[in-house]
Amino acid sequence: MNSRPLNTAREGEKFCLNRIGGNRDLRARLASLGLIPGTELMVIRRNLSGSFIVSVGDGRLALGQEMARCLWVS
Repeated sequence: MNSRPLNTAREGEKFCLNRIGGNRDLRARLASLGLIPGTELMVIRRNLSGSFIVSVGDGRLALGQEMARCLWVS
């Protein structure tokens, strides 16, 4: 399966995080949230505003559209 940005995902889809784009500060912020390559996640909700709620491990994270655009998944 080809990689694609998370912001193209639909609710209920499961992915493996392949790559993180964006600047160094954004990558560090996402890593501090547990989002590193190899992490499995599932889209719980996609809001009309473009934000996402994803399940990561035992928790959930809210991600803005820009953050979701920087996460490449397959």
